[in-house]
Amino acid sequence: MDAGRTLDAPVPLPRVADAVAASLFAQSETTTAETAMVTSRLELQLHHRHLPKLDAAGVLTYRTDDNVLAELDDDALSQLATASDALTGSRGDTLLAE
Repeated sequence: MDAGRTLDAPVPLPRVADAVAASLFAQSETTTAETAMVTSRLELQLHHRHLPKLDAAGVLTYRTDDNVLAELDDDALSQLATASDALTGSRGDTLLAE
């Protein structure tokens, strides 16, 4: 969630995926090739799964016609981050693996 807060919308999908990947890999020792492969898969997952769900929940506006994250609702994003932190804290990393 922190990666989303640092983006100024509108943002093309590849930049969203890069920001999320950078946040995920900030403390890991992955190679450039691994990072590129994961970022590519992440972009697909964001487009087909995550961004449409967040759009439907009113957290952001994702335009699928041109693959652009057009708007973020900071209050909704904050609430989602708080709920996510609470769930992750209570269940560990099991939610992240889903």
